[in-house]
Amino acid sequence: TLTYNGIYVVGNRGSNWKEVGSAAITANFGTNTFSLSATSTDTTLTGNGIIDNANGRISSNNLVFTDVVMGNYTASTAGNVGSSNGQDITGVWYTNDTAPDFAGAYAVTR
Repeated sequence: TLTYNGIYVVGNRGSNWKEVGSAAITANFGTNTFSLSATSTDTTLTGNGIIDNANGRISSNNLVFTDVVMGNYTASTAGNVGSSNGQDITGVWYTNDTAPDFAGAYAVTR
């Protein structure tokens, strides 16, 4: 099990609103799972997903995104475990509504 820390960005796709915050990922390469916890001033993004060890990818369609004004959404993410020996994880995420209200990215390192 490894812990990664870094940056999280979020934007509202219908306006110019955006925020930057922090992200943490705990990756368990034995069980091929990860947990993500990201926060900014007005938002959180949390949940679990799977690690595809063979291809160096992470994914989930069962995250929870919360904005203090707009409320709760389910969200999805896709990302990559990269650098030598899996030093970094980067990914994009978006809310699961029909025309996603929010989207963003994260970059973490151990």
